[in-house]
Amino acid sequence: MIAYIANVIQRKSFSKLGEGVTFKIRCLLYSKILQKNMGWFDERDNSTGILTSVMASDAQNVNAAASQSLGPMVEGFFSMVGGIAIGCVLSWQIALICLGLIMIFIFSMAAAQIAIKK
Repeated sequence: MIAYIANVIQRKSFSKLGEGVTFKIRCLLYSKILQKNMGWFDERDNSTGILTSVMASDAQNVNAAASQSLGPMVEGFFSMVGGIAIGCVLSWQIALICLGLIMIFIFSMAAAQIAIKK
């Protein structure tokens, strides 16, 4: 029951965070568009339809990154820290082994990301 309540709070808070970031980006983008010279709008790539389409899609991408991607990363981090804390309380020897394994996992994932980028 506690996990359900925490999950609901997490989803609501990151959704609110994503909405705030999206609103801020839209306001900044709109203010920059309003500062453009009149001749800038005459170009085919800067027509009204294209500008509003780009503004909507870019803001949605940022919202998805802020609300859907950030939540699981924060949850995973705090789960790891909580697990290490519980492990230290119950058996510090096993907690040290787990810390060593976590470092191996982190380095292997970093190496995999570097290999993927090449």
